[in-house]
Amino acid sequence: MRVITFFICLLPLLGNGQIIWNKIDSTDIGNVEGSQTFVIDSSFYIVSGRKVSFDPTKAVWEYQITSNTWRRKQDFDSIFAGGGAAYGHYGYVVSGQVQSQNQHIPTSQCWSYSPVSNSWSSIAPIPESRFYGCTYSYVGSIYTCLGWDSNYHFLNTNWSYDINTNQWHQRVSKPGGRS
Repeated sequence: MRVITFFICLLPLLGNGQIIWNKIDSTDIGNVEGSQTFVIDSSFYIVSGRKVSFDPTKAVWEYQITSNTWRRKQDFDSIFAGGGAAYGHYGYVVSGQVQSQNQHIPTSQCWSYSPVSNSWSSIAPIPESRFYGCTYSYVGSIYTCLGWDSNYHFLNTNWSYDINTNQWHQRVSKPGGRS
């Protein structure tokens, strides 16, 4: 098994403009791809993914930045290869893939994570299934755009999720195709 090491880049407030890299504590989470990630307060979360064998993993890991420690959190067995973002004190996982009869199928499922209760809650599904999309948060909404559909066709659509109303809204699509 390969040990994955994460690094934090710190820019000095008073210095000569050089970037300083600090090695952080390692954890053996396995050789995983397609994980969703987000940061809540001073913790970095790695959510599920799939192993080299293409088998999904349910593991969720929290890296506590201030104490330089890793902790295993409540498993997440729904999605991999989706998008991850955080807003306020919650993490969000948007669409991705689910495994069904040894096939990886795009899904419209979406979830929120509460670190206080260490629990996952289903939220409104996105109207358009996708995997490997780009997901981010901005001013009370979670956005997701681009990605791939079930036929591996590139999607240039853009959606926003209103956290307060639990509703998705289509936004202006990215012009053109893949770039």
